[in-house]
Amino acid sequence: MFMKTFSRLLKASLFGVSFLLCSWALRAQELAAPAGEHSTLRAIGAPTESASYAVSITQNKSEDRVKIADDIHVAAGEKIEGKLVAVMGDIVIDGIVLGDVTAVLGNIKLGPKAVVEGKVNVLAGELQRDPGAIVLGKITKENFGSKLHSPESLQSWWTHALSHGALLGVGRGLGWLLKLSFAALGFYALLALVFPSGLRRTGEVLVERPAVVVLSAFLTLLALPFLFLLLCVTIIGIPVALLVLPSMIIFAVLFGQAAIQGLIGRRVLRERGSLFVAVLVGSLIFGVLYHVPVIGLLAAMMMGALGLGCSVAALLSVKNKVETPAASVAPGASSFVTSESVAAEAMAGAPTSVSEVSWVPPLIGSISPASALPRAGYWLRMAAMFIDLILVAMICGPTGAGAFILPALAVYGAVMWKIKGTTIGGIVCGLRVVRLDDRPLDWPTVVARSLGCFLSLVIFTLGFLRVAFAADRQSWHDKIAGTVVVREPKGVSLV
Repeated sequence: MFMKTFSRLLKASLFGVSFLLCSWALRAQELAAPAGEHSTLRAIGAPTESASYAVSITQNKSEDRVKIADDIHVAAGEKIEGKLVAVMGDIVIDGIVLGDVTAVLGNIKLGPKAVVEGKVNVLAGELQRDPGAIVLGKITKENFGSKLHSPESLQSWWTHALSHGALLGVGRGLGWLLKLSFAALGFYALLALVFPSGLRRTGEVLVERPAVVVLSAFLTLLALPFLFLLLCVTIIGIPVALLVLPSMIIFAVLFGQAAIQGLIGRRVLRERGSLFVAVLVGSLIFGVLYHVPVIGLLAAMMMGALGLGCSVAALLSVKNKVETPAASVAPGASSFVTSESVAAEAMAGAPTSVSEVSWVPPLIGSISPASALPRAGYWLRMAAMFIDLILVAMICGPTGAGAFILPALAVYGAVMWKIKGTTIGGIVCGLRVVRLDDRPLDWPTVVARSLGCFLSLVIFTLGFLRVAFAADRQSWHDKIAGTVVVREPKGVSLV
């Protein structure tokens, strides 16, 4: 009884997404039908051969039928005057349907006595039609060609896992789910190798401040729809809303999950072994847990929310100012120290020679190099980049060069870095790009940094996200060019 109740609750939780699919299908049919079109039954001897049929009606129903994760059956002798819509379910017809028939992620089976006056739409499914079946409307089939989206695979997932409250299951047609699980395991292990310190810090946030993690997850999920709409309203932010934002959210969830699994693995191993092994152990533990009915699906939902919360909380908790390596001693610094020590000895009465105190170090020896300035954090750099993106889009949009926004942004950045050492967005946010060896930026450096930005962007924006977790605050393109972004002290003009 409990499993049946839980299955119904789980189906209801999918109603929101499925309702959108159903509404889209019904609306598309209404728009596609010509004005004034009405379907009627044709008698024997009508001009169109496909419209000739004679049946015996035993039941007449006028309502529409909509089923989610369930099948629809129209028996022989039954007449349906409304529409049939099934999502993640099959439609089996051996009677008469006057309206349209639509299956989303399911199959439509027309028996020898089936008559469909309206359209037949199959989205991500198959149409099995008996030679004696009659279809008067248009037949539309949309197959995505992916085994992952095939109705058999999804229905098998529902039958062997989701309907029991588990995320993973064992059964026929679930090979794709096993491959996906191993791919996720490999990605978690890769994160442990590339971002070991970031994973440790993100996992510890859950232990030190669990309330902040939960609140961060809740507020992020609450703000995502508004952020998406805001980006779409600006027009130029549509690519960010459709590509960058989803990629960042997916990566944040996966990164947080890897951090939590690493935390569990470290506790199980009692801090013995590497983080790579700990992540593998934690992933296997959760993999087994995801197979448990009821608990598995709840654990997966909780891990998704906590993973997102851990990543967001870790990003927000990172201080903008980090410790930087000690600057190399400038020429004459040792003489300056020696002179101070000699002066101290002189005050103490020790004999000193005039040559030991005759040299006074220049003032420039006490000035820190530019690379020793506080390094800019992730959010500040993203704000500057967003300002630059808006400016470049305002130029490319009216000229019809919207498809070249990213290349134009790369050229704009390289030129500005060479001329001013920063961009307009960097000027607004008080940022400057400097070389680690404190030499002036040259063309090879700015070009290498500009091209490296594409590498930082293309793989789930990992190159940019490194700034949030790495102690040196360098992105991938900073590493390539040997540069770093610093925050200029207040009062220093960048213009």
